[in-house]
Amino acid sequence: MAAGEDGLDRWEPGRAIDEAGRAGYIAMKKRFVLRKPQTLYRMTEKGRAALTEYVSALKELLGSAI
Repeated sequence: MAAGEDGLDRWEPGRAIDEAGRAGYIAMKKRFVLRKPQTLYRMTEKGRAALTEYVSALKELLGSAI
């Protein structure tokens, strides 16, 4: 991620989407609708499994705080 002038990292959605796609977490489909570009994203089974695991880890970490 690119660092700003203050040295803090900036979240770059395009880069995050590209990385999730390369990891197999999302699938992307590009098309044109009424001559305008449209990009559709969907979560893959691998992505769903990773998200489920992540949420479970958060629940375990936070315990009764949630």
